[in-house]
Amino acid sequence: MTLISATLDVDVPVRQAYEHWTRFEEYPRILHDIIEVERINDDLLRWHGRVAGMLRDWSARVTERHVDRMVAWTSDGAVRCDGLVTLEPLSARSTRVTLWLDFGRGTGGATARDDGEGLGVIRNRALGDLERFRALAEGAAPASQADGVASGSGAVGRIA
Repeated sequence: MTLISATLDVDVPVRQAYEHWTRFEEYPRILHDIIEVERINDDLLRWHGRVAGMLRDWSARVTERHVDRMVAWTSDGAVRCDGLVTLEPLSARSTRVTLWLDFGRGTGGATARDDGEGLGVIRNRALGDLERFRALAEGAAPASQADGVASGSGAVGRIA
């Protein structure tokens, strides 16, 4: 298993941050190597993306949600990634977003690291994804994934 966390401050109210986080169909705009996310129902999502350069499909299920506070999920299939995002209001116009990801074994028994995704790469992608989330939530066009991580003054700079 590979466990990482990343934290970033976003200059939007917590409600706006939560609404953007739960617009799963917009994830291809912000998540590295995600091609499509299809909402099957309120809690079930079908994902299509690249893992270690190979096209993969998998499902994710929202296991817990508290409006304006947190969303937790688990996934099955080619990619095994359980996660949790928490939203903490810092002020009426600012929110701290903390993301935890736990990568386990997908179908075929491969972990993200076994597929060539080193821990440092996964950490950097998570922070890049959060930076693109911030750009989207704050109303800017997210930097393209090819542009790398956009720098921002609100980054807490904590990735463990």
